[in-house]
Amino acid sequence: MVALYQLAESGNTYLPPSHNLPLSYTEQIRIAEPAHFSVFRLDEYPGNQAYEANRSDLYKIMLLTKGRSQFHYHEQPFHAVADCLLFLKPVEITSWKNTTAEQEGYYCIFNPSFFAFNAMHLKTLQDNMLFNDPVLRLGPAQAAIFRDLFIKLHQEFNNILQYNTEMLRLYLHIMLIEAGRAYDHQAAQLKASSEAARMAERFQQLLEEEVAKVMQGQVLRMKTVKQLADQLAVHPAYLNTCVKSITGKTPGEFIKSRLRHEALQSQAVH
Repeated sequence: MVALYQLAESGNTYLPPSHNLPLSYTEQIRIAEPAHFSVFRLDEYPGNQAYEANRSDLYKIMLLTKGRSQFHYHEQPFHAVADCLLFLKPVEITSWKNTTAEQEGYYCIFNPSFFAFNAMHLKTLQDNMLFNDPVLRLGPAQAAIFRDLFIKLHQEFNNILQYNTEMLRLYLHIMLIEAGRAYDHQAAQLKASSEAARMAERFQQLLEEEVAKVMQGQVLRMKTVKQLADQLAVHPAYLNTCVKSITGKTPGEFIKSRLRHEALQSQAVH
């Protein structure tokens, strides 16, 4: 068991600085005081490790910048890779295994008493959507933001200065705000991608119907992109953006390619 020590200025109990804390112990330590926070670097504890998590009162946030891990959360298996940000509720993580020898990144653990200034903050933490979807994949710019925040957390935690507790808590709140922004951005991108995929599918279905009419002589000529967009009740520019983002081709290129294919088939038959 790792010894605990008191911060005289705050009266809260903390774990010792991270260089004294083996990774495999982090889920087994019992904190005497209600407020708790700790942060450490993953590369301080190299090697493939597997352990059962049994802390019942700690929230966990991890930034993985190198390596791979797998874990069970809500009894479901998950995989974490480089540039992933993980949000784990108390109790819900039941096992963890590093699947690569080298692990780089940061990991912080805290309980609600440390995070919450008041009941509103506590509810914000408990209802936070990030802890319901544990793995957030980051782009390079997003990963850099969280790496800088974790570096500040790590430095502040290992330097016992005046207002240390307030700074740690502030960085933690900023991290959750930035994570919320990243989550919303990805959700918006996913929604846009889904809408684009549906529009591209509708366009291709309509195109097949119109090509069939041309080949069967029901109409004299193929409709233009604008006419097809009108049938789909969208602007031609929006149709172009959707179709190209999903297929890599513009609607006009699709029409030409499809008509060329039908013409070649017709020549082969005759």
